[in-house]
Amino acid sequence: VSSRYKGVWKQKAKWRVDIQKNRQIFFLGCYKTEIEAAFIYNYFSVLFFKEFACLNPIDVNLMNELEEKIDYYTNKYNFLLN
Repeated sequence: VSSRYKGVWKQKAKWRVDIQKNRQIFFLGCYKTEIEAAFIYNYFSVLFFKEFACLNPIDVNLMNELEEKIDYYTNKYNFLLN
């Protein structure tokens, strides 16, 4: 099932995130909520593409809550940032 967010789609009971960099697709995990998955896509899109990133619209209040998890995600997917 597709999502209204770029890079996000439903896989069984969770929301999967994929991002493409240098013609390679990277799996960024599965998340409980669609909005959390969209946030992860945005975060890595900015890291990969900087000012050229295409971001999903996310409510500011939700972003503050999700930003607490940034260190975890950065460490988990650190290999992609090289």
